[in-house]
Amino acid sequence: MLQNITKKIVLFLFAGLMSFSALSQGGMKQRVADRLYDDLAFYKAAELYSELAKKDDATPYQIRRAAECYRFVGDWTKAEKWYEKLSTNAGAKADDFYNYAQMLKSNEKYKEANKVMDKFFTMASSNSIAKAHNANKDYVAELKSKPNRYVIAIMNDDVNTKFSDFGPNYYTVEGQSQLTFASARKNMALLNKDFQWDGSHFLDVYSSQLGGDGESVEVNKFDKGVKSKYHEGPASFSNDGTKLYLTRSNYLNRKKGLDSARDNNLKLYLAEMGEDGKWGHLSEFPYNSDDYSLGHATVTADGKTMYFTSDMPGTKGLTDIWKSTFDAGKWGTPVNVKEVNTEGREMFPYISKEGVLYFSSDGHVGLGGLDVYRAVGKGESFSKPENMGFPLNTNFDDFALIINKDETEGYFSSNRITDDSYGNDDIYRFIVKEPFGPRLFVVKGCAIEDKTEAKLSETKVQLINLDTKEVIQTITTSASGCYEFLDVPEGRYKVNGSKDNYSKVSDKSFHTDDAENGLYEPANTVLKKRECGLIGLIKDKQTGKPLPGTSVVLRDKTTGGTQTFTTDANGEFSDDLANFACPGGLINYDVTFSKDGFVPKKVTFTHPITKPGIVKMEESLDVDLIPFGMDIKEMCQIKDLLYDFDKSYIRADAAVELNKLIACMKANPGMVVEIGSHTDCRASKRYNEKLSDRRAKSARKYVIKHGIAADRIFGRGYGEIILLNRCACEPTNKSDCSEEEHQLNRRTEFRVVSGGDGVKNNSTNSFGRTK
Repeated sequence: MLQNITKKIVLFLFAGLMSFSALSQGGMKQRVADRLYDDLAFYKAAELYSELAKKDDATPYQIRRAAECYRFVGDWTKAEKWYEKLSTNAGAKADDFYNYAQMLKSNEKYKEANKVMDKFFTMASSNSIAKAHNANKDYVAELKSKPNRYVIAIMNDDVNTKFSDFGPNYYTVEGQSQLTFASARKNMALLNKDFQWDGSHFLDVYSSQLGGDGESVEVNKFDKGVKSKYHEGPASFSNDGTKLYLTRSNYLNRKKGLDSARDNNLKLYLAEMGEDGKWGHLSEFPYNSDDYSLGHATVTADGKTMYFTSDMPGTKGLTDIWKSTFDAGKWGTPVNVKEVNTEGREMFPYISKEGVLYFSSDGHVGLGGLDVYRAVGKGESFSKPENMGFPLNTNFDDFALIINKDETEGYFSSNRITDDSYGNDDIYRFIVKEPFGPRLFVVKGCAIEDKTEAKLSETKVQLINLDTKEVIQTITTSASGCYEFLDVPEGRYKVNGSKDNYSKVSDKSFHTDDAENGLYEPANTVLKKRECGLIGLIKDKQTGKPLPGTSVVLRDKTTGGTQTFTTDANGEFSDDLANFACPGGLINYDVTFSKDGFVPKKVTFTHPITKPGIVKMEESLDVDLIPFGMDIKEMCQIKDLLYDFDKSYIRADAAVELNKLIACMKANPGMVVEIGSHTDCRASKRYNEKLSDRRAKSARKYVIKHGIAADRIFGRGYGEIILLNRCACEPTNKSDCSEEEHQLNRRTEFRVVSGGDGVKNNSTNSFGRTK
């Protein structure tokens, strides 16, 4: 598959092209072409291979080499021509159809590319690239569905030249924002030789001072003791810009490293900034090798995790993204980031401060050439890569993207051809106008015993959103005593642990803003063993469902001390009974329950502690919390009281309804009720106010007479101001309504106004009126 390596990988990684055994043609032209090909002189080799490929007796080898050379140098039109001829040859291989499809996509011939990919799928159905394209043939419309997501502008001619300029990276010096990048521009150095592949110059690192608008102000060579004889760059930084990670040719201390094919691969070099502001001794990354390329590192801000590109052994495709972790003073063995890699090229990783991995690939479904993708960090893994879409991605090579913390703006490289492009690879600035999907996090922690610090198995742990009070996920710890919440949306949370015979000591509250690389840890919950304890469960009497967020006040009738708890997501609260003998103590509590929108309730709870264990209060309580201000007709099955014209006495039918109210209030001793009496419109307003007041007094007197405390029932006369129908009499005090219609307005209604304890709604007193 190494014949698929394109210009980008040689420029940045020199991924060790294998020498193909030339088929013996006996001709001088092919021998010269093969020599040029092996020397990476693809421009010159392409001309010779083309002359051989256009003959009627051209071999698949010659046609393929012609196509490859033009693909390597970026001449997609000529490459397409030779791949088309090769596709009709019996000697065509599966990879030939894949490369042919890539050239068609680069030339924006997507329908034709899909047909060729179908052929590729029939020949390589197990290939992940083939399967992905076969599963999504409408990708072009999908990737171009948000053409206004980005505002894109090319950087000015300080940064971009007619040569290759690419690989931007953020670099801050003394608070000033800079951009470093690699460039093949001509300079005056004696070592600035030409690169034989395409005749361009070898790469060097440059830095650009940025203005407030993100544009370049001034560009300078980034020498500082890191100059080499061949390719130099790109560069990246960590630890507030004090650590450097430089990709460069395998050339150190005047020695050039070569692999078995005599190729000078790229390696990664590290340096730290000294007090003089210059970079100290360059040291090799410990996993460099003469036998493969490794480079273009991106490192988390704390310098602990590195992502890089390599074709080292174990690589799935041509190049993969790999990861190494810095621990105990050394870099760990590289691990393949399998979630993002394909049989194609994955290159140019960039890890944001928020743990999102950006990279370029031609193996995932894209618009052609290299496209840029993002994968959201999920602890030790990443989400499925997402194509960042048009117009950031095009049919050209789009790569080496960096972005700010908020994912609102950044820079990337592209060889797209536009009226503004300078030629070859250019650096572009972009602004994100439409945010990406929600970020998801991983939350890890353990249930820990307070005294022994042992990890507790069989502990129920809930992840609760602190803003909505919603339980997001619930996990029961395994034998390890630890837990992991996956796919947690951005926000404020706490973990809540509970376990039989244990009481909670502390929970962890946090915001995902404090996560690193998409992972927040440790989010521990701490519990302690209970010899004795009390657990109460509060339910809604009407629905039977637990009531989270209920305030519970326990007053010890013996000592006078009080404790306040709030029920958790399960409607539960717990008391350690720390001040009681276990066994031998006596629980003797006055308990008050209250919750916004519900009437408080007070009960007495007495229970002797005869043995160690848990006392469950729900067995003794029948909590019925009633919403404030509700019309209790439905709850107590009460109808409105009706009166005869100009009368206030309680009729027999009204007494039946008042008896229902009395029974309901006795069943709910915390309930405080307002009586609201009304008249029809006939007679004057003042008269009707007095009449409604008499009716309210009459109903209140009846309720008190039958055993309800006077401070639990209040009244108000509303007169004629709240009519239930059209029967208004102003200004003549007359109405054409029937007696049945007027009867509906002569009524008394009831509603809950407070929770007892002498507290009243401020809008009323005993029969006072507020106009």
